[in-house]
Formats: sequence, C-alpha cells, structure tokens
Amino acid sequence: MDELILIPPTVMYADQIREYVEEFPSDRLQVTLDPDRIPGTDELENCATVGDWLRYVKDQEGKVSWYMAVRRSDGRIVGFSCLRHALKFDDDDPEFTSHAGYSVRPSEQRKGYGSEQLRLLLEKAREAGMVRVRVICRDSNVGSNMVIRANGGIFVDAIYGEESGMTLNRYDIPLPDLYGYRYLTLRDCPELKERAAEWFSSKWGVPREAYLECMSDYLDRKTELGWYLCMDGEKIVGGMGVIENDFHDRKDLTPNVCAVYTEEDYRKKGIAGRLLNMIVDDLWTRDISPLYLLTDHTGFYERYGWRFFCMAQGDGEEEMSRMYIHD
Repeated sequence: MDELILIPPTVMYADQIREYVEEFPSDRLQVTLDPDRIPGTDELENCATVGDWLRYVKDQEGKVSWYMAVRRSDGRIVGFSCLRHALKFDDDDPEFTSHAGYSVRPSEQRKGYGSEQLRLLLEKAREAGMVRVRVICRDSNVGSNMVIRANGGIFVDAIYGEESGMTLNRYDIPLPDLYGYRYLTLRDCPELKERAAEWFSSKWGVPREAYLECMSDYLDRKTELGWYLCMDGEKIVGGMGVIENDFHDRKDLTPNVCAVYTEEDYRKKGIAGRLLNMIVDDLWTRDISPLYLLTDHTGFYERYGWRFFCMAQGDGEEEMSRMYIHD
C-alpha cells in the first residue's frame, strides 16, 4: 500500500474533489449511515460548488476538521475524513453522534486505505488533545467494523434508530497520552481529594477548605460539576474543575470551568487541551451544556472549540476579563 498523508481540503484539489463525489453510486443506503452524504465529506454533496463547500468548512473551523487522504506517490485523493472535536454538534442526536467519519473512493477500496486513513485521523485527534474517539458504523458494514477494531476500537453497544431503521455499532477508541500521563476525574480516584485540594489551593490561593467542599459534593453526587486531573505517576501535574460561578458578575453564565493550571515543567505537552476536551465530553453526556470560562488569555482556548462570548467583571478585579463559551 502506498503512503498516505492527510491534508486539509483546498481549492487546488477542486477537480479531484468533484471527481471523488461523482465516483460514488447514488444509492449508498446499504453501507452508509446517511445515503445523502458520503462519510467524511459532511455537506459536500449539498453544496452547489466546491468553493461553497470550502467556505462551509472554513465556517466550521474549531468545531470540525476535514482532511483529504492523498497518496504521496501520485497526489491522488483516495479518501476523505472529518474529525469533530466534541461529540456535541448542533442539533445532532447524541446517541448517533460520532467524532470521526471517513470514506474511501470505490476504485481504491480493499487496499488497506480505510484502516490507514483512520489511523492517521486518530493521530490528528491526539494532537488536538482528545482523550478518546467515538466511532459508529452500521452493524452490516463488515469492512468498517473491521477497520475500527483494527485501530483499537472497543465495542460499546449496538443501538437501533427508529427513524432510520438502522442498527449501529458504537465503538470507543482510547488515545493514550504520548508521555504516559493519566487523565482522570476525582471520582476515578477519590483518595486523591485531600492532595488535589491542597494542590489547587497552592496554585490559586483559594482556601483549601473551599476546594474540599466542592470536591465532597462531587464525590457524594450532590452535583455533576466535577474535578479533573492529569497525573505523572503519583504526581498531580495538571488540573481544572467545574463550578457554578468562577467569581464574576455574570451569574447567569453557568457552569464555569475554573482553576485551569499545568505545572510549568509540563507545559506545551497538550495537558490542558486534553483536560478541557475531557470536561466537555464528560458533562455533555450528563446533558450539561454550554460551558463558560473566564480568562485573560487569547488564542489558546480557541484551539479546543471555545469562542469568545462577552466581557465579564471578576470579583475584586479592576479590569474586565474575557468570557468564553463552549456550546
């Protein structure tokens, strides 16, 4: 099998993109989740021109990333894939949402490109700070089921869609951290409560007792707003939490991600991004969305699907800070 590379779609490939769509049969009901779409090209077939679709792709930047799987030897597009940075996406039914979608053009199928394309897409997901990737496919699509399992897919369950009449297999693919760090919620390791409270208090100057109270409510399931940690062995090296209000005047904007911190020697390793994505996915499964975050930083949170929402006044602060939202 020739080497593949994933590159973002560009107008330079407009002719090949059109040819890619034309190669697929009009009736794909037996193998795809949606016969009106080629997997991995979301909305391409509904756009009048490739240019229109590229503008749509640009508009979704930060939420979804699209890639063309291009064969290095001859520059031919052999596949398309897309990566949703969070499971929550517009009005999609959460039960039928996938992080990843992909396809291989009919003339290039059964050559191993599907498995390789998904492997490369998982690397993109890891770079984006994702902790796991949910992938779904029809139970009758033997090839896709094999591709997912070959890339570490762990079978979750099979669900039946009343409207579509399809049975879908759902898989989770865990993405181990490149550095061997562990990412967990405080509920995963409740014995860390005292250490975690002390660690957060030392970083932010907030009384340890305040953290202990929030953490106890989380562990006692009085709230689903929790605490998330990155561990290097037995050492806490990064963490953040979720509370109702992060000490600002916009009490209506709730809940808030708070206490975002990574030890200085561990920065620029994707720790904060993985924790942010972990929080978004975890709380979304509990029907908690949107989330808000107060910060003075610009350019960082946008990488993980957050966007500027408004300015807010922090308690005791002279200057206003930036409020971000993830919805």
